[in-house]
Amino acid sequence: MKELACQFGTTQHSLVGVVTEPGSIDPDKPTFVFINAGLLNKIGPHRLYVLMARELAKLGFVSLRFDLSCIGDSSDGDLADKTLEERKMSDIKTAMDYMASTRSSKQFVLSGLCSGAEDSFRAGVSDERVTGMYLIDANAYETAKSKVRFSIYRPFRKALKSLGWYTKRTYMSSESESAGIDFLESLPLEESEQNLQKLLDRKVDVKYVFTGGVYHNYNYKDQLYDMYESIEKTDLIEVETYPNMGHLPLLIDDKNTLVNSLVS
Repeated sequence: MKELACQFGTTQHSLVGVVTEPGSIDPDKPTFVFINAGLLNKIGPHRLYVLMARELAKLGFVSLRFDLSCIGDSSDGDLADKTLEERKMSDIKTAMDYMASTRSSKQFVLSGLCSGAEDSFRAGVSDERVTGMYLIDANAYETAKSKVRFSIYRPFRKALKSLGWYTKRTYMSSESESAGIDFLESLPLEESEQNLQKLLDRKVDVKYVFTGGVYHNYNYKDQLYDMYESIEKTDLIEVETYPNMGHLPLLIDDKNTLVNSLVS
């Protein structure tokens, strides 16, 4: 396995990343690209992306984890006059172009957590080189059932707290809800549903992972099909839920769970 720092970009090589690759590269295998989770840099939350990239290399996959413009080691380059959304989509396309030219990558799997999942989702719709996605705490929308489940959960949590038996780690971590963060509905439901159908029409494999940190938005495994009523059940979609895991996995067991989820 090798890890190589790199710089790339249209004119100023403003984007900075790390390529992790096995001893020999098979260009027919998809290349994984990890997208920043919020303002966290390319190592991912608590070095999650590093662990994932190294495990993928053991299995013969090349990966790139890089910083979007104005995050981590990357500057704004020549895209300062673009909107945030235009800049992110341009950066992700540039990253795939770089891997195509330097590693002969033909297909890509985009991966990210939170905003990284949303950015991966948006970019994948518009680039046919994307054949797979691994999305942690991606766009989620409440349903009648999820509202009922959460309304039951909240008093149960209060009861556990009163008995001294509750911690975020041991039962339904919900730090995003308690902090009043509403980051999962930035993409309108109708647009999200249409985009997912476009991906499925292209036979893109999409794996969703939802943690307990977003339990107020997503709290049962088949909620995806209730959210997206026009989406038919398909083997192209896989959903995993980890209600006892926090949104930003800190414990090594949680990180290993996500690494194993990615490579399985």
